[in-house]
Amino acid sequence: MPFNLLKKYPDLLELNGMGEKERWKSLRGVFDRDITDNINFSFRGKRIYPIKTDGIIDMDREFMHLTTEEVEHVGEDNVTFKKRVYDPFRSERLHWLKTHIEEKVDDSDIVVFDIIERNQRKHIDVERVYIYNKTRKYIIVLQPQTRNGNSYFLLTAYYLNKSYGEKQIRKKLKSENCTLLKNAEFDICHDIPNSETPSTYRRSVAKLINFCAQNKFSHNKVAMVNFNLLIYRKFIIRSNYDFGHTSNRQHPTECF
Repeated sequence: MPFNLLKKYPDLLELNGMGEKERWKSLRGVFDRDITDNINFSFRGKRIYPIKTDGIIDMDREFMHLTTEEVEHVGEDNVTFKKRVYDPFRSERLHWLKTHIEEKVDDSDIVVFDIIERNQRKHIDVERVYIYNKTRKYIIVLQPQTRNGNSYFLLTAYYLNKSYGEKQIRKKLKSENCTLLKNAEFDICHDIPNSETPSTYRRSVAKLINFCAQNKFSHNKVAMVNFNLLIYRKFIIRSNYDFGHTSNRQHPTECF
């Protein structure tokens, strides 16, 4: 197996010393594993799709946005135009994207926010969601799909290596059009009261089950909802109602 496929966050991919062809092949392997072939690529229950070209999903264009940056170039006729060139900072962090999307980062200060901002190319206002790792200066940009609201487009992800990068993000956070987005998986747990009454625990666990079912949480979400384990443990110990032995009820962990 190519060694870069073994790399985990927060390590960086090893790309130095590679020829251009070998480098792109290595990066494409990571991209295909984490995005192209990832049927569970979603953020907080909403599916993520690559950007489109002429209405068609364009994996090659998405790959370029995640591994290159746009720079101004002056041609032989002194005409300035923009072109995309290899960005080592984005590229060596390509595998970070999946870890942040799945919200499995536990070593950094993460801020997720929604903002209405101007699309300078199309001259329209658009809604975007930013996943901002303040500690490691890493950004992911998603755009909600306007048709159904239940999915996102992945616009880009990059490292804030430019001097103005963090300043721009802080400015966005201070904007009146900015809304901080909490993680609903944790919010539902914080809403559950710490009561001694068995009936309260029954309602609490039922509420958690319903929330998980509506958001189609997978089994690996159990680790992300720490508080529900405490609720379930207290419920089993302090009440005579056992989900595990009641045929017409659903066991609390089955909703994951």
